[in-house]
Amino acid sequence: ASVSTDKRLIVHGIGQAANAHDGGIYGVSWINDSRLLTISADKKLKCWTLSGNDTISLQVEIDLEE
Repeated sequence: ASVSTDKRLIVHGIGQAANAHDGGIYGVSWINDSRLLTISADKKLKCWTLSGNDTISLQVEIDLEE
């Protein structure tokens, strides 16, 4: 997976989530085979799930400013 400052989360071989965050995305890390985390300039941590039908779905969003 890769991310970019243009707010995209790209999971190679699966697809992408355009505007995955409200700010540039600076980090991505796999939790397991079907879940990953992203962190962004919008001060949010998001957990994403990949489903069997090649979709990327937001599962949890944590605001780091609180």
